[in-house]
Amino acid sequence: MAWTPISGTVTQYSTDTNELASGYYIKLYNSGTTTPYSMATDSTGGTLLAKCKLSAEGYPLTNPLDDSTVFIPHINQDYRIVLYRNEADADANTTANAAWNVDGVAQDVAQLADVSDISTKGTTLQVQDDYDRSPLFVDGTDFTAGAGPHLITVPSDWNPTDTSSRFYKISDSGIVTPLGTPITSATYFITTTTLLSTDTVFIGDDVFRNQMDGDPEDIRTRLSLSDADIAAKTNVTEQVFTSSGTWTRPTGCLTIEVQCIGGGGGGGGCIDLNYASAGGGGGGAYCKSIIDVSSIASGTVTVGLAGSAGAGADTGLVTVTDGGNGGDSSFIATAINVTSGGGVGGNKSVSITGQTGGGDGGAAISGDFKFKGGAGGFGYDSTTKAESLGGAGGSSIYGIAPQTVQLYYGVSPDIYGAGGAGGAGWSAFGYDGGVGGAGVCIVKEYY
Repeated sequence: MAWTPISGTVTQYSTDTNELASGYYIKLYNSGTTTPYSMATDSTGGTLLAKCKLSAEGYPLTNPLDDSTVFIPHINQDYRIVLYRNEADADANTTANAAWNVDGVAQDVAQLADVSDISTKGTTLQVQDDYDRSPLFVDGTDFTAGAGPHLITVPSDWNPTDTSSRFYKISDSGIVTPLGTPITSATYFITTTTLLSTDTVFIGDDVFRNQMDGDPEDIRTRLSLSDADIAAKTNVTEQVFTSSGTWTRPTGCLTIEVQCIGGGGGGGGCIDLNYASAGGGGGGAYCKSIIDVSSIASGTVTVGLAGSAGAGADTGLVTVTDGGNGGDSSFIATAINVTSGGGVGGNKSVSITGQTGGGDGGAAISGDFKFKGGAGGFGYDSTTKAESLGGAGGSSIYGIAPQTVQLYYGVSPDIYGAGGAGGAGWSAFGYDGGVGGAGVCIVKEYY
């Protein structure tokens, strides 16, 4: 079979905690086995690699000694793909320590257009969607590890008796196994499968999946919007709050859409040492609600402040500090609370060994639609390569701050809610981190 690319563009890999997989290793295996399988560097299959290192940005490299020989791995069969945290685990095939482990990946589904491959791809995407939207059930809280049966109670907005319900467990190494057809009721399900303390159980159904797939009819159904409702709401105005204040309902306004984005955390400051790098600040969370305001006159708006930049050493005259936390943004009115948390400031750099942690993304506190802010990037680990690159700021829904240019101040993003990048260090200069992006509250008014 011909050698084909595993994707239509260069894949940027991330870890099990949604961080860029900087310095990690990708290794392939024959599908359904742990027998290593070599990837090709192009469609000729002339050069084969047993594994490949990932760049600082998470891209595959043909040469592990540089950070620029980016390529798209090519394969000629179905395969298992494993992301290892270090070269030693990759060489020893220690899949138990892997960041993730995905089996049964079909060769080049898009180009081959084989019916069975497309079915496999669809099933894989469905499982990923189910995991993203499911409550997660764990040992000690929802079940006791050991042999079945296990009775697991579900949240009130789930119904295991729905005919489309699906049930799975995922191991700590990322292997997903269907739980078959458990006994179900409207509030719980019972599985006879043996569960380990490291297993996580999750569920899915077409009710929740269809509600989140963006289909216009599903959205209209969820919001109870008829054609007449839509026609009545074609007159729309908007108020953008970049500072705290009071929203007053305009005459004739019946419904509003409130979007709150928390302030981004500031990037960490850097010590004045060659190749030191501080962590980026976390991005602010995003929360949105659609609200009937026919009986509400006003609301209190709080806009989260930007996280302050962490101070760099600057030839030892200033104490190195972490980046400041971004402030929460909120819209509060009678029986209404839409609140998005600010991002956490990036960690300062006090050493050139190991990666300096980025700040956590802001918490999505309350609203109908809630998304946590992106975590700030880690400062570059100079033990793997002699460079000084502060971690990128965490993303908000509006975008992400770029990574700090080598040997310079952390980038301060002009983006609502984005985290500031971490500062970099060089010899007698330790640069400040970037200031986070300020929060915002946007109110759309429908008449």
